[in-house]
Amino acid sequence: MAKSKNSPKPRDYSVGKGKPPTHSRWPKGVSGNPGGKRKGSVDLQQAFNSALQRPIIVTIDGEKREIQAIDAIVMRLVEGGLKGEMRAITTILDRCALLIPPADDPKEETSEEDLTILQRVLADREPKPSRKRRRKAASVADEGAQFRGDSEGEDD
Repeated sequence: MAKSKNSPKPRDYSVGKGKPPTHSRWPKGVSGNPGGKRKGSVDLQQAFNSALQRPIIVTIDGEKREIQAIDAIVMRLVEGGLKGEMRAITTILDRCALLIPPADDPKEETSEEDLTILQRVLADREPKPSRKRRRKAASVADEGAQFRGDSEGEDD
């Protein structure tokens, strides 16, 4: 790529944000970090791994055992889920969905009876409108019937 004729000359160069003075710039071909990364420096992933694999002593059923910190964290999470803590339950289920691959067994299909049960359970779980909303919906429906000219006691 050819240099344009309008490139600033060293004496016309304005110093500002993103434009350091020409005398303090790195020369071409010279690294900004000639020494490189120091040996023994730890990145965040290594720090987490070493902290989670560190052995700790816990008491399980009255017996002291030495386990890894990550195992203790998972045990505490599972205990919380068993106690009914919704946050722990959702965390466990989310992680299980990511870690456990789905079983691809084409032989097992959901039976009609199971589908009926699932539909019934899902229908029961749908939020039901409050009494106030039901009354309001009923009054709106009555007004709509009056607007159309329908009456409840007349036959066509």
